[in-house]
Amino acid sequence: MRNVLYATGLLLGGLLGLPQPALSANHPCSASVERRLAELGVAQSDVEKLRVDGRYRARGQGSRLIGFEAWADLASCARGQLAIVMSRQCRPITEFTTGSCKVPGVDD
Repeated sequence: MRNVLYATGLLLGGLLGLPQPALSANHPCSASVERRLAELGVAQSDVEKLRVDGRYRARGQGSRLIGFEAWADLASCARGQLAIVMSRQCRPITEFTTGSCKVPGVDD
């Protein structure tokens, strides 16, 4: 439930144009994101901005939370981001980069 409330807050805040918070230590996925970044060899000092968005699947009249995506702006990437796709339980599923961002071992 906490994941749903946090993700709903991010979604509504984004739709209303409110500033999105950086990933805080109390986010349910923070430990998983930090661990995966370390496994990929991304230094904490390289992370300029980090946010987590809920991933939803439309279902009938509503939608349901199916997981999360962490988006990292890295100092080493002039354009683009590193994304980490996670399950509802915050288990990393895959990662990819966008734009000209390159991280060794990560598909773009």
